[in-house]
Amino acid sequence: MPSLWTRIGELINNVAGDVLNAIVERVRNFFEGDPETRRQVAFSVSMIALSAKMAKADGVVSDAEVKAFYEIFSVPDHEFHNVERLYNLAKQDIAGFDVYARRLFRLCQESDCQGQLLEDVLEGLFYIAKSDGVIHQDELVF
Repeated sequence: MPSLWTRIGELINNVAGDVLNAIVERVRNFFEGDPETRRQVAFSVSMIALSAKMAKADGVVSDAEVKAFYEIFSVPDHEFHNVERLYNLAKQDIAGFDVYARRLFRLCQESDCQGQLLEDVLEGLFYIAKSDGVIHQDELVF
């Protein structure tokens, strides 16, 4: 049976148009019978997208910001390529970041440790923003 990230990678290859939103919608349908896996995948996809968009918020995605993402988001070696493709799609611009932020907020509300999880998400995004040595005004707005 293919791994979760392999499945996500296959979905990424087949999506056209608004790629990231289409991925999330297809993930919901793909894992419809398994709500916990669906929730975990939706959370992961949203966190990857938000992280990439935070890196782009100041206009330039630096190597330090990419490195910071991989420091806070543990990716198995065999899934690196799939996560990297999603990250690279999301870092093209910051459009739609609010959709992912709302989705993460809802997912955090559903969690038993909702306050701590949301705090961890925000802390991770600030970690990415400051990783290049300065927090830009556009990153604060983001």
